[in-house]
Amino acid sequence: MFPAWDGELLLIVQKVTQNPFFDKFFAFYTSLGNSGMLWIAIGVLLLCFKKTRSTGLMMLISLLVTHLFNTLFLKHIINRPRPYTVMPEVRLLIAPDPESSFPSGHAATAFGSAMVIFLREKGWLRWTVLVLAILMAFSRLYVGVHYPLDVLAGAAVGTLVAALTVWVGGKVETSLQARRAANRK
Repeated sequence: MFPAWDGELLLIVQKVTQNPFFDKFFAFYTSLGNSGMLWIAIGVLLLCFKKTRSTGLMMLISLLVTHLFNTLFLKHIINRPRPYTVMPEVRLLIAPDPESSFPSGHAATAFGSAMVIFLREKGWLRWTVLVLAILMAFSRLYVGVHYPLDVLAGAAVGTLVAALTVWVGGKVETSLQARRAANRK
């Protein structure tokens, strides 16, 4: 079902980027994506400021929907084994994960969160979260728990859920603003 070049590309990425500093950095950074911790923290922080409150709410909704759709639905249907279980040459830098590999949950939730901010906010914040999401997705390759196609599919799932969340959220915001304006008259 999946092309052989996917595994070969993972091995190339791991070999070319292998570095003792990166070993520690990416093992730590990928752990921030466990249970969506990094993204939940960013979402809660956005809720604290009136200017970004609705973005924070949409981000947390997108994070939840992405996680549920990806983990409870897609992973069970596709059920791809992790690369380290079928390719002994893969460097595994973190504890093995019992879930299936496709699509990457960390990449999905990272992009499901970051893309809400990217689509709604301006300036440095949008670019910062995009870099954080890309690093999260890459970390999954670096630590050896996903193939490149797993990460790309996760990023695509997260981006689609984020776009849908922003679209629906925009409709809800417009409707609420119209009701408030009507009530003031």
